[in-house]
Amino acid sequence: MKNFSTFRIRLVGLALAFGLNALAQTPVDPALAQALQQKLDSCLTAFNVPGISCAIILPNGQEWQGTAGLSDINTFESMNTSLLFHQASVTKMYVTAVVMQLVEEGQLSLDDSLGTYLPPFPNINGKIKIRNLLNHRSGIFNYTEYPQFGSFCYFNPEAERTPEEIITSYVQAPYFPENGGFHYSNTNFMLLAMIVEAITGQPIATELRNRFLEPHSLNQTFLPLTDSIAGPKATGWTLGPNPGVYDTDAAPFLTNCFMSQAFAAGALVAQPVEVARFTRLLHGGDLVADSLVAKMQSIIGNNYGLGTMRFTYNGRTYYGHNGQISGFTTLTIYRPQDSVTLSLGINRSQAPHGPIAAALLQVMYTYLTTTGTAEATAAALAMSIRPNPASGRVYVGGTTGSGGDFRVEVLDLSGRRLLEMDVPNVPPGRFEVPVKIDGLGPGLYACRLLNADKIMVKYITIF
Repeated sequence: MKNFSTFRIRLVGLALAFGLNALAQTPVDPALAQALQQKLDSCLTAFNVPGISCAIILPNGQEWQGTAGLSDINTFESMNTSLLFHQASVTKMYVTAVVMQLVEEGQLSLDDSLGTYLPPFPNINGKIKIRNLLNHRSGIFNYTEYPQFGSFCYFNPEAERTPEEIITSYVQAPYFPENGGFHYSNTNFMLLAMIVEAITGQPIATELRNRFLEPHSLNQTFLPLTDSIAGPKATGWTLGPNPGVYDTDAAPFLTNCFMSQAFAAGALVAQPVEVARFTRLLHGGDLVADSLVAKMQSIIGNNYGLGTMRFTYNGRTYYGHNGQISGFTTLTIYRPQDSVTLSLGINRSQAPHGPIAAALLQVMYTYLTTTGTAEATAAALAMSIRPNPASGRVYVGGTTGSGGDFRVEVLDLSGRRLLEMDVPNVPPGRFEVPVKIDGLGPGLYACRLLNADKIMVKYITIF
């Protein structure tokens, strides 16, 4: 999974061009688009935010993107979907995906201790397990809570700090022994990225690009400072001298030094639609095994699993992550029952992302219910294929509300059926079956998952 030849990457690009984004490129019903846009516009004044960029992926894979308000409140530059947002702690979801792939590859165990991979650090117990870094039960001090944390970057804005320097400088005595409680700590993900780099010999940003971003054409997602940001950013706004007024440009705070200190805990920059696509890939089982996704979504307490937050809006449960950084608020969520995915970028510090998400989701579900395409469609099916690209064998899966008999088919691009396999008596819920593809030559193929009510198609690259 880690290294992709030019041939394989080219085929992935072809897959996206031929079909992975076919539904995404099909416009949603104009009535739904209008209703979502009206709700988004109303959120500006209702929640006192300058601008919002939002992406929603419907159960059938169609995408809606919308913006409201301004990027720059001084020049009156409008918000638009091409603008990048500082994703803050949404970064942790991406780091978690790399860790879980390493677990699936057998290069790492969730029960390994961090001291297996890293040298000793002051105030950090080397026996702490990887899983307790992911779920914030390590007890390790959060380096961003150090009283003078921001001072160095204030006086040295262009300095680039190493993770080792940050941990040594700012990590104080632990809050509690391992598993003695929950305390959200950015240090946990700083350490996880260092472990990834120790195992792979590559920067965490390179691992993200090789494993996820290039294969899935997420070309507007970057992890500074390894990555250079190649696109325009939204302007973020933070509190100024007047209480409650967010009219100070956050750019002077988001320096090279600041981003190096955020690192794997919060430095990611991306378009909301690309975050939504990644969220759906990860939590839909396309990037790691369903069993590992289930572990990510297993909540012990504080609505936090393994690098994953749990959210409830209008009685429905979602998984993903949120983020807060100077000038920006972000949220990305996925609902396993129907694969609905939403990602928000708001260019204001400490913005109320939850109520905005809830308002938009309510509009969408009202539409789906009234048009008969709701989650209530008992045979609703969300399809996944992993790994992709692949050779020898793939795992084709889905989520079904009613269960029943299914069929998996593999076709060439002319529509000729090359392989078919019946999957009878599937119980309701999530399922996954192995499919042997070792008889197929290198190339691009369509894989169909069918039942009596629905057909879903994803494209697969075989190498």
